[in-house]
This record gives sequence, structure tokens and C-alpha cells, in this order.
Amino acid sequence: MNLRWRRHSALAWILGAAVALSGWVMASAEDLGTAAVTETLESFRQLAVLDLDVAGAVWMSDGVYDAWHDATNSLRSVDCGSFWLVHVLPLAGRANGAPYGALYSPWLGGLFSFGMDQNAATVTSMALEFAANAVVTASDPTALARALMDSIRLGAAAFDGLGGAPTGTEIAKATRTELTSRAKKYASTLTSAYDNSRTGRAVESTLLDLAEGEFPGALSLLEDEAEPWIASLTPVWLSSSGGRTIVVLGSSYQPLNLAWIEFDDVAKAHVASVSLIKLFDRVVTRGGEET
Repeated sequence: MNLRWRRHSALAWILGAAVALSGWVMASAEDLGTAAVTETLESFRQLAVLDLDVAGAVWMSDGVYDAWHDATNSLRSVDCGSFWLVHVLPLAGRANGAPYGALYSPWLGGLFSFGMDQNAATVTSMALEFAANAVVTASDPTALARALMDSIRLGAAAFDGLGGAPTGTEIAKATRTELTSRAKKYASTLTSAYDNSRTGRAVESTLLDLAEGEFPGALSLLEDEAEPWIASLTPVWLSSSGGRTIVVLGSSYQPLNLAWIEFDDVAKAHVASVSLIKLFDRVVTRGGEET
């Protein structure tokens, strides 16, 4: 089965799934007000990965949709241009009874904040700011974890600083240009994970093993992780140099968990090592080493 189709199928499957996140990142499920915000954010995010325009048309008022279209217009022709939305952290809150939320990409360092109507069913305002530098390189899983944690801290602080919903819809041209630059650079790291190259086929083979509940060799490190997380894993970062190919798997189902997969032979789809990254907790590499 084609990886892109499998990935879209997985997205459809988890559209209605509950999003499991750390309490400081996401609203409590017992708080029905902010829970409604996170449900809207998650539904919007899932659809935006597949089609930026359709997501805007479904969830946004006309004025906000126009601003969203302008902000993301140049990404529509870029392969993997919307895939930064695969791994983002949703944040939610209410101020003076008005719901608002945000999607934060630790990879882009970008915080898209959204105001909503009283039912948290329609996005009525929007803003974009960059709280951190983009994360596009990492020498090892621990270095990646540190970079992402630093980014997330800055993103959470930026969200806390909002104090309420954004009041406008327009995004400045310079900010739109920066989004395009960061998103294109990020997308360029992912392209070979989704094409029919040896790397793409190796990634597809690995995802197929995981989807079928098979954990050969170093992949056994992931065997005890939550099945919904395993089922929703998709490439969120890739690096290849000097015969060493790294693909990082993640999803917004549990955005603080990532799997760092190192191939020593992509032609044979042979996984040399696996590191389980649990942000703000630990990094464990097969063999028991913890950092």
C-alpha cells in the first residue's frame, strides 16, 4: 500500500481520537470549555494536513479564511508543504469567557493563534508569530530533544503571553514570507521519506512493520508504547548523510513522544538503532542507555 495513502488513512482513523497530551500543554478533559477548543483545533489540524484550503473553508469565518489562504498560499505547490502540521502542540484557553487556542510547531517555531466563537466551533480571528528558531538539524536524539524542548518552552511562554484571543485576521507580509521560508526548508527534509526512493521504501517498510504489530530488532524498543500512537506515527523529520539515514517518527496524538530511527542500509530497510524520545522526560536508545 502506498505510504502517502497509508498516512492519509491513518489521519482519517485518528480524526475522532482523543488527543493525549501533558496537562501543562493542553486543557484538562474535564474542562468542557477548553476541551471544545482543542477538539476544533485537532479537527482543523487533521484536515489542514490534507488540504489547507478545505480546512480553512470548513472551520474559519470568511475574513479569517482569506487571511489563512494568503498566509499559506505559497505552500500549496510545495510537496510536503503542509506536513509541519503533522506534529504540532495544540494549546487552549479562555479569557473573559471567550475561547481561544493555538497550534504550535516546535519544528518551525511558529505559533498560530486563533480566536473562536462562544461555541468554539468557528475560528473568528487569527495571528501568527515566531517564538523560536526553526529546528532543522540535530546530531543525535538527545540534541534533537533539547532543541525541541527549548522551542516548546518558548512557544508555551508566547501562548501564555497572549492573554486572550487575537483581535485581527491579517498576517503581515514579512511574517507570511518567514512562514514560507521555514515551511519550505522543513518540507525539504521530508520529501525523500514520502517518495519512491530507497529511503522512502525503507520508511514505508518500517511503518508497515509497526502497523502490523511487528517490532523486529531495534524496533522492539517501541513494543510497549500505546497502540494509537504507534498507529498514527508518520515521518516528521529526516536526515541523510555519509551513509547514515535518520528518520524521526511522530504525531500530534502524543506530541511529546518521538521515535528516532537510524538506518545503516536503506536498500535493505535495515534499522541499526532506535531511540525513544520522551520530551521533558528521557531519551532511551535500544540497549538501555538513558540520557
